Amino acid sequence: MGKIQGVFPPLITVFNEDSTIDIDSIKKHIDFLIEKGVDGVAILGTTGEFFSLSFEEKKFLVENILAHTKNRIKVIVGVGETNSTEAFKFINYLEDKDVEALLVINPYFVVYDEETIIKYYGEICNRTSKNVLIYNFPTLSGFDFTYDIVRKIALKNDNLIGIKETVEDIKHIEKMLKIKDEKKDFSVFCAFESQAIDALNLGVDGFINATVNFAPEFTVNTYKYFNEGNEELTKEYFDKMNSAMKVYTYSQPLLQACKQAVYFRVLKENKYEKLPAYSLSEEKKQELKSDLQKLNIL
Repeated sequence: MGKIQGVFPPLITVFNEDSTIDIDSIKKHIDFLIEKGVDGVAILGTTGEFFSLSFEEKKFLVENILAHTKNRIKVIVGVGETNSTEAFKFINYLEDKDVEALLVINPYFVVYDEETIIKYYGEICNRTSKNVLIYNFPTLSGFDFTYDIVRKIALKNDNLIGIKETVEDIKHIEKMLKIKDEKKDFSVFCAFESQAIDALNLGVDGFINATVNFAPEFTVNTYKYFNEGNEELTKEYFDKMNSAMKVYTYSQPLLQACKQAVYFRVLKENKYEKLPAYSLSEEKKQELKSDLQKLNIL
């Protein structure tokens, strides 16, 4: 199993007026991200609205994105289901696809105990030959993957090769990195821009953070210059990463605002949202546009 590292935007899903997937706009967005130097894309995550998509829509996205990105960048695919039958069906579908890893969130809404979660991830790892990453997002999923839980899963399953840490406590990430002492190719990804410098200093392997969708150069260059040992430029781009987070304040959840930023900068036109999501108000759109201009990316 190869080690996964670098910058992977959690790709947005763009919709047409009739709520079908606007694949041409998604391809245009991917081309923009590749041009800006991302290492890959993570599709069907929270920002990609996996929870609003059917099995057929997910297949449509996977097939089209893999065809469009072939031999250019890596693709991580999110697996998020409360129904294990659906999760296993999707994992089985992905078995012969050229994906770098599966990013798997725990069953949510009803929260299971630790032993159940450990067994569940063992079952997932046994059902695929693909790399598996744990998606730890306790605020939304209701379950926090502690170091002890992840260590048990990682050491029992060869293809459990990492975790995306969407957690507010940097000490949580620091402890998770200790798994590398026993499993050297284990990868830890940081999701929050504000943690970037501290996380890099601790030894994280990369980022899966939403601002990369509309401001990829900020995270790409923070990661690049840190690895080159250029403290001045690392700090410069880290500050820009933090400033870009203001976009998140324009919607709840943040994904509509993130998508609007992509519409402004990349697609150059407003797009549609799939219910229950709605587009931003015109007032908020203009405020967001002003913020992008202040960031010198529009």
